[in-house]
Amino acid sequence: MNKQLAAPNVWVMALPTAVLGGILTGLFPAFLLAVSLSLTALFFLLRRPRFLLLTMLAVVMLGQFGRLPPGSANGTLLVLDILAGLLFLIWMVWWVQSKQKLTLTGLHLAWLGFLAIGAVMLILNPFSLPKSELAQNGFYLVRLLSYSSLVWVIPQLFPGVKQVEDLVNWIITVGVGITLLGFLQVFVIPDLGFLARYGWDPHLGRLVSTFLDPNYLGGFLAIILSLILARSAHENQKFPWLPV
Repeated sequence: MNKQLAAPNVWVMALPTAVLGGILTGLFPAFLLAVSLSLTALFFLLRRPRFLLLTMLAVVMLGQFGRLPPGSANGTLLVLDILAGLLFLIWMVWWVQSKQKLTLTGLHLAWLGFLAIGAVMLILNPFSLPKSELAQNGFYLVRLLSYSSLVWVIPQLFPGVKQVEDLVNWIITVGVGITLLGFLQVFVIPDLGFLARYGWDPHLGRLVSTFLDPNYLGGFLAIILSLILARSAHENQKFPWLPV
């Protein structure tokens, strides 16, 4: 009886939705497609936090092309920022529901103290900066909170040694991919002078990859190299000094 009574309600909701979807598809096909894909991807990622973290690693390969709005040298929001914020919110919800205690070390306390001082300074000086700069500085603090929270999120998503090794391999794979894109860029587009009109430095014959800056790319590749050497030292138990 209940199922039969519920069926008309489903049709009453489905038919207008289908009609509205058809109208929107005819009027704004690109917009509707983008919204549908975004909501589908968001639903999938929210239900699989580990995959969300791996997606963040893949998005790193976008480099400066992941800025919002796209192509803007002054854009302060990255696709990676959105994913990091979502992962932080998911972890917060999980932590509240699980009622687990956080293990705070000296490093964690220093991190929390730095964030607290930054928040207090931002709150106590609301009139010394324009509203736009105040909002931008506040966003940087939120960004720092989201990214630095990975120190707690990653152990929850990758609790085992084998899982951590897989994560390191993923990070190294992303680094190798960015390096290959960089060599492709040097051979195909060695002169980036045409990007100067958009606010980027006009590098010539330099490896910049998707980062569009050799200094940032060099720092990132130094981290990847350190992971490769650390993994090699771990695997070579007889000769741990060999990677050096």
